[in-house]
Amino acid sequence: LIGSSCVGLAVLLTRQTQRANEQAEAQRLAEQAASKEPRVEDYLATDPVELELGVGLVKLADRQRGGDLLRHVQSIRRDLASKLGIILPKVRIRDNLQLGRNEYRINIGGMPVAGGEVSPNRLLAIGPGTLEGDMPGLPTEDPAHGRPALWIEHDVRDRARQAGCTVVEPSGVIAEHLTATMARHADELLTRDATRHLIDELKKTSPTVVEELIPGAMKLAEVQQVLQMLLRENVSIRRLELILEALGDAALRTSDPIALVEHVRSRLARTLCAAYRDSENRLRAATLDPEIEDQIREGVERTEDGLCVRMSPQAVEEIRRHVAEQIEPLVQSNRPPVLLVEPLVRPAVRRITAAAMPELAVLSYNEITRDTIVESVGLVKA
Repeated sequence: LIGSSCVGLAVLLTRQTQRANEQAEAQRLAEQAASKEPRVEDYLATDPVELELGVGLVKLADRQRGGDLLRHVQSIRRDLASKLGIILPKVRIRDNLQLGRNEYRINIGGMPVAGGEVSPNRLLAIGPGTLEGDMPGLPTEDPAHGRPALWIEHDVRDRARQAGCTVVEPSGVIAEHLTATMARHADELLTRDATRHLIDELKKTSPTVVEELIPGAMKLAEVQQVLQMLLRENVSIRRLELILEALGDAALRTSDPIALVEHVRSRLARTLCAAYRDSENRLRAATLDPEIEDQIREGVERTEDGLCVRMSPQAVEEIRRHVAEQIEPLVQSNRPPVLLVEPLVRPAVRRITAAAMPELAVLSYNEITRDTIVESVGLVKA
C-alpha cells in the first residue's frame, strides 16, 4: 500500500512538473512572439535612403552568388563625403515583389524619386559610340545622366570600348544612378542632426570659428538652411571652416539667407572654378545679354519666403529655351554646362532655370578667380 502510494505521488509530481514546464514554455514563446512583433511606433519610421530591387536583380546584392552591388553602395557614402562634404545615411537595400523583374527604385524619405530597369546579364555601353548603326545591342539611356547607351552582350565589350564607349556592369549602373540621386537630394539628407554632427566635428579642430558663429550670430537652423542651399546647387560644403568664417562675417550685416549664400559662394570661388574648368584653367560658359538680365531683374521679386517669379510662364519658357540653345555645345562635348551672369541676378537666374535644367551651373563674375580663363561659347539673347 505504501509502495502504491509512493508511485501515485511520483506520477502526480511528474505530471505537475510537466504541466509547469509546459506553462513556462508557453509563456516563453508568448514573450518571444511579443518581442518580435513590431511596435506601432515602428511603422512611423522611414529609411532616409532606400534601394528597392525587383526579383531578377536580387542576385546583384547577394555576395554568395557573385553580386557586387553591396560593395558599390558602401563606397557611395565615402565618395560623396569626399565630394560634397556631408555624411550621408546608410542605404537600406530590400526586394520589392511589386516591381518588374529587372526594375529598381530609389526612395528618399520613404518617397520614390528615381528608378530604372537594367539587364542583369548584359553590360551597359555609354557614349557617342553607341550611336553607330552596326553596334549590336538594346538601345536605352544611361539612367543617371540621360546619355545614349546600349545594353550589349559581354563579347561586344572590347568593340564598344574601341568605339569610345564607357562599359559598365549592371551593379555599377544602379550604383551610379543611386550616387547621382543622393547627390541631387543631398540638401534633403542634411538634417538638423547631421548638421550638428558636422559642426561638432569641426569644433574639435576649429573651436573659435564655431563659437563665434553659433549660437551668437546664427542659430543652427539658419546655418543648416545656408548649407542646404549650397548643396541644392551642387556646391560642396567640405570646406566647412571657410563657410562658417564667411557666415560669421556676413551675419553681422544681414540675416537674409540668399545674401548669406551669395557671400559664401564668393568666398568659395576657387572651389567653384575648380569644379568646372579644365586642366588648362579654361572655363567655357554661355553668357547673358544685358537685356535679358534686366528682364529677369525686374521680373523676380525677393520676399520673406525667397525669390518669387513675377514673369509670365511664356517669358520664363522663352528664356529657358534660349539658355538651352547656347549651352548645347557644352552638353554635346560632354563638358559641364555653365552660365555666367552678373552677381545681382545670379540667384534669380538660377531660380528660373533650376527646374528645367538642374545640371546647369549658374556662376557670377564674383565667383571667377583671377587665374581662370573664361571662354564664351555663346550669348543668350532675347
